[in-house]
Amino acid sequence: MTIHEFPTSLDRGKKGEAVLEAHFTDLGWTVEKPTREEDHLGIDRWHTKDGERYSVQYKTDYETKVYGNVFLESVSNDRTGTKGWLWTCKADWLFLLMNGVSETDGSSDYFVFPGVTTLANRCRKGGTWGLNKIRASRNKGPGYNYCSHGIIVPVKDLDLFYPKARRTIPGVVIPD
Repeated sequence: MTIHEFPTSLDRGKKGEAVLEAHFTDLGWTVEKPTREEDHLGIDRWHTKDGERYSVQYKTDYETKVYGNVFLESVSNDRTGTKGWLWTCKADWLFLLMNGVSETDGSSDYFVFPGVTTLANRCRKGGTWGLNKIRASRNKGPGYNYCSHGIIVPVKDLDLFYPKARRTIPGVVIPD
Protein backbone atom coordinates (compact mmCIF):
# COMPACT_ATOMS: atom_id res chain seq x y z
CA MET A 1 0.00 0.00 0.00
CA THR A 2 1.29 3.42 -0.94
CA ILE A 3 1.53 5.92 1.91
CA HIS A 4 0.94 9.58 1.14
CA GLU A 5 1.26 12.63 3.34
CA PHE A 6 -1.99 14.49 2.70
CA PRO A 7 -0.40 17.97 2.78
CA THR A 8 2.19 16.85 0.21
CA SER A 9 -0.48 15.38 -2.06
CA LEU A 10 -2.53 18.57 -1.74
CA ASP A 11 0.53 20.66 -2.63
CA ARG A 12 1.19 18.51 -5.71
CA GLY A 13 -2.44 18.90 -6.78
CA LYS A 14 -2.21 22.68 -6.43
CA LYS A 15 0.89 22.70 -8.65
CA GLY A 16 -1.01 20.71 -11.28
CA GLU A 17 -3.94 23.11 -11.05
CA ALA A 18 -1.60 26.06 -11.62
CA VAL A 19 -0.10 24.39 -14.72
CA LEU A 20 -3.51 23.63 -16.21
CA GLU A 21 -4.84 27.10 -15.39
CA ALA A 22 -1.83 28.77 -17.08
CA HIS A 23 -2.14 26.45 -20.09
CA PHE A 24 -5.81 27.22 -20.67
CA THR A 25 -5.29 30.93 -20.09
CA ASP A 26 -2.59 30.80 -22.80
CA LEU A 27 -5.17 29.13 -25.09
CA GLY A 28 -7.47 32.12 -24.63
CA TRP A 29 -9.81 30.82 -21.92
CA THR A 30 -10.85 32.97 -18.99
CA VAL A 31 -10.30 30.80 -15.92
CA GLU A 32 -12.09 31.54 -12.63
CA LYS A 33 -12.14 29.82 -9.26
CA PRO A 34 -15.46 28.39 -8.02
CA THR A 35 -17.44 29.31 -4.95
CA ARG A 36 -17.01 27.15 -1.86
CA GLU A 37 -20.31 25.39 -2.61
CA GLU A 38 -19.23 24.67 -6.18
CA ASP A 39 -15.89 23.35 -4.93
CA HIS A 40 -17.77 20.80 -2.81
CA LEU A 41 -19.42 19.58 -6.03
CA GLY A 42 -16.00 18.81 -7.52
CA ILE A 43 -15.63 21.99 -9.54
CA ASP A 44 -12.07 23.33 -9.48
CA ARG A 45 -12.40 26.08 -12.10
CA TRP A 46 -14.80 27.72 -14.50
CA HIS A 47 -13.51 28.08 -18.08
CA THR A 48 -15.13 30.71 -20.32
CA LYS A 49 -14.44 31.44 -23.99
CA ASP A 50 -16.55 32.76 -26.88
CA GLY A 51 -19.65 32.96 -24.69
CA GLU A 52 -19.41 29.34 -23.51
CA ARG A 53 -18.85 28.58 -19.83
CA TYR A 54 -17.86 25.15 -18.46
CA SER A 55 -17.17 23.78 -14.99
CA VAL A 56 -13.93 21.80 -14.79
CA GLN A 57 -12.38 19.31 -12.36
CA TYR A 58 -8.55 19.15 -12.39
CA LYS A 59 -6.69 16.02 -11.29
CA THR A 60 -2.92 15.47 -11.27
CA ASP A 61 -1.22 12.07 -11.19
CA TYR A 62 2.53 12.04 -10.50
CA GLU A 63 2.80 8.24 -10.50
CA THR A 64 1.75 7.79 -14.14
CA LYS A 65 5.28 8.30 -15.43
CA VAL A 66 6.52 5.54 -13.10
CA TYR A 67 3.81 2.90 -13.50
CA GLY A 68 1.94 3.81 -16.69
CA ASN A 69 -1.39 3.98 -14.86
CA VAL A 70 -3.76 6.63 -13.57
CA PHE A 71 -5.65 6.49 -10.28
CA LEU A 72 -9.40 7.14 -10.25
CA GLU A 73 -10.48 7.72 -6.66
CA SER A 74 -13.60 5.71 -5.80
CA VAL A 75 -13.44 6.12 -1.99
CA SER A 76 -12.03 9.33 -0.56
CA ASN A 77 -12.02 8.30 3.10
CA ASP A 78 -12.65 4.72 4.16
CA ARG A 79 -13.17 5.67 7.82
CA THR A 80 -16.13 7.93 7.06
CA GLY A 81 -17.28 6.11 3.92
CA THR A 82 -16.90 9.26 1.83
CA LYS A 83 -17.21 8.51 -1.88
CA GLY A 84 -14.38 9.58 -4.15
CA TRP A 85 -14.45 12.11 -6.94
CA LEU A 86 -15.09 9.39 -9.53
CA TRP A 87 -18.67 9.09 -8.20
CA THR A 88 -19.33 12.58 -6.80
CA CYS A 89 -17.85 15.14 -9.19
CA LYS A 90 -20.47 17.29 -10.95
CA ALA A 91 -18.11 19.23 -13.26
CA ASP A 92 -18.83 19.42 -16.99
CA TRP A 93 -15.25 18.42 -17.85
CA LEU A 94 -12.42 16.45 -16.23
CA PHE A 95 -8.82 17.33 -17.06
CA LEU A 96 -6.49 14.57 -15.85
CA LEU A 97 -2.86 15.78 -15.86
CA MET A 98 -0.14 13.15 -16.04
CA ASN A 99 3.15 14.74 -15.03
CA GLY A 100 6.19 14.18 -17.26
CA VAL A 101 4.83 11.34 -19.43
CA SER A 102 5.12 12.63 -23.00
CA GLU A 103 7.17 10.19 -25.06
CA THR A 104 8.50 12.93 -27.31
CA ASP A 105 10.15 15.28 -24.82
CA GLY A 106 9.09 14.31 -21.28
CA SER A 107 6.47 17.06 -21.14
CA SER A 108 3.20 16.60 -19.32
CA ASP A 109 0.16 15.17 -21.06
CA TYR A 110 -3.44 15.44 -20.00
CA PHE A 111 -6.71 13.76 -20.89
CA VAL A 112 -9.88 15.73 -21.52
CA PHE A 113 -13.09 13.92 -20.61
CA PRO A 114 -16.66 15.21 -20.94
CA GLY A 115 -17.41 14.99 -17.24
CA VAL A 116 -16.44 12.29 -14.81
CA THR A 117 -19.57 10.30 -15.70
CA THR A 118 -17.81 9.02 -18.83
CA LEU A 119 -15.11 7.35 -16.74
CA ALA A 120 -17.48 6.23 -13.99
CA ASN A 121 -19.75 4.45 -16.47
CA ARG A 122 -16.77 2.72 -18.06
CA CYS A 123 -15.59 1.57 -14.61
CA ARG A 124 -19.03 0.15 -13.81
CA LYS A 125 -18.86 -1.94 -16.99
CA GLY A 126 -15.54 -3.45 -15.95
CA GLY A 127 -13.95 -5.21 -18.88
CA THR A 128 -10.21 -4.77 -19.23
CA TRP A 129 -10.30 -2.41 -16.26
CA GLY A 130 -12.85 -1.73 -13.63
CA LEU A 131 -13.70 -2.29 -10.02
CA ASN A 132 -11.52 -5.39 -9.82
CA LYS A 133 -8.31 -3.33 -10.06
CA ILE A 134 -8.22 -1.40 -6.84
CA ARG A 135 -5.36 0.37 -5.13
CA ALA A 136 -5.44 1.79 -1.65
CA SER A 137 -3.28 4.61 -0.42
CA ARG A 138 -2.95 5.48 3.23
CA ASN A 139 -3.02 9.15 4.07
CA LYS A 140 -1.08 9.81 7.23
CA GLY A 141 -0.31 12.76 9.43
CA PRO A 142 -2.24 14.61 12.10
CA GLY A 143 -5.93 13.95 11.47
CA TYR A 144 -5.28 12.01 8.27
CA ASN A 145 -5.25 8.36 9.37
CA TYR A 146 -7.47 6.87 6.67
CA CYS A 147 -7.22 5.19 3.28
CA SER A 148 -8.36 6.34 -0.11
CA HIS A 149 -9.26 3.65 -2.62
CA GLY A 150 -9.40 3.82 -6.36
CA ILE A 151 -9.30 2.10 -9.67
CA ILE A 152 -6.01 1.67 -11.49
CA VAL A 153 -6.35 2.31 -15.20
CA PRO A 154 -3.50 1.82 -17.67
CA VAL A 155 -2.89 4.93 -19.79
CA LYS A 156 -2.79 2.70 -22.87
CA ASP A 157 -6.42 1.74 -22.15
CA LEU A 158 -7.44 5.39 -21.89
CA ASP A 159 -5.70 5.99 -25.23
CA LEU A 160 -7.60 3.03 -26.71
CA PHE A 161 -11.06 3.91 -25.36
CA TYR A 162 -10.69 7.69 -25.76
CA PRO A 163 -8.33 8.12 -28.73
CA LYS A 164 -8.90 11.87 -29.18
CA ALA A 165 -8.82 12.80 -25.51
CA ARG A 166 -5.06 13.07 -24.95
CA ARG A 167 -3.18 16.38 -25.23
CA THR A 168 0.37 17.57 -24.46
CA ILE A 169 1.50 20.72 -22.70
CA PRO A 170 4.86 21.25 -24.45
CA GLY A 171 7.90 21.76 -22.24
CA VAL A 172 5.99 21.48 -18.96
CA VAL A 173 7.12 19.17 -16.19
CA ILE A 174 6.00 19.87 -12.65
CA PRO A 175 8.80 19.52 -10.10
CA ASP A 176 8.06 17.22 -7.15
